[in-house]
Amino acid sequence: MEKVSFNGELVLTLESKNDWIRKCPRHVPEKKFYNEHFMWIDANGNCLAMGGDFMAAEELQSYPVKVYRMQYVRDVYKQQNDQ
Repeated sequence: MEKVSFNGELVLTLESKNDWIRKCPRHVPEKKFYNEHFMWIDANGNCLAMGGDFMAAEELQSYPVKVYRMQYVRDVYKQQNDQ
């Protein structure tokens, strides 16, 4: 398996499955754009997408799960050209 990296803004940290139940979706920021994406990553670098993933992360003890707002190339371009 190839390891990859990405640029993103940390928006939320979930310490446990119960933390996920208490905080989501209320504490996840609203999307700025219709096609904006969030990446949910456990302590082992694996992605989470559905309830079964959060339950498995509890069993694997792979919390905390960090939620990142993905950074898009267009935003970097805009920031560089607005300066």
